[in-house]
Amino acid sequence: MAGMRDYTDAEIDLVRKTFSGRYALRDRCYFEMALQMGLRVSEMLSLSVGQVFQYGKVTDEVWIDRKHMKGGKTGKASGRTIPLFPETKPHILAWLQRMAGMLKAEDPKDLDPAVPLFMSRVRNTDGSRRAIARETAWRIINGIARDNELSGKVGTHSTRKTLARRVYSWSNDIRVVQRILGHRSLSSTEAYLKSLTDRDVWTAFRTAAA
Repeated sequence: MAGMRDYTDAEIDLVRKTFSGRYALRDRCYFEMALQMGLRVSEMLSLSVGQVFQYGKVTDEVWIDRKHMKGGKTGKASGRTIPLFPETKPHILAWLQRMAGMLKAEDPKDLDPAVPLFMSRVRNTDGSRRAIARETAWRIINGIARDNELSGKVGTHSTRKTLARRVYSWSNDIRVVQRILGHRSLSSTEAYLKSLTDRDVWTAFRTAAA
């Protein structure tokens, strides 16, 4: 998203210490998954319990169907597979355990696999569970910025841009960044990385001038 900035490493450390309140486990899970997986909001909210929890444990990878991706259409073998790192799994499990309590289930393995991972209190007209609204996801991220007094334009794409920065710093290969972010066009990846250069330039100048 144009103008949206990434998180610095120091800000990530700060944010991780400040989750609190009724939805702290959900919000931390959302943040950690978005930060590690680089998913768009639509992809995050498409996730179900069964996609991240199977055979009594958090899965090692998640399949994102093309229909949930930007400009996506359904099709055979269309989509992408994203791993779940060990550091991310405890936050998913903690939220699943909380969900189990909310739904009066004894254990996460008793949860309906079709239930949205980021479940809303509001149900669909047929009584089934639905995911939180995009506006709620925005409020989670906006709350993070507000509570930690983060300056600049921080939003739901900030986690994707943070992942882009980290991957490019590691690989120095824009096509690797493109593959991980799921961009169909290399120009989209170039735009992401271009938006990250200002801080790098100013930091390099400040270091040289010190």
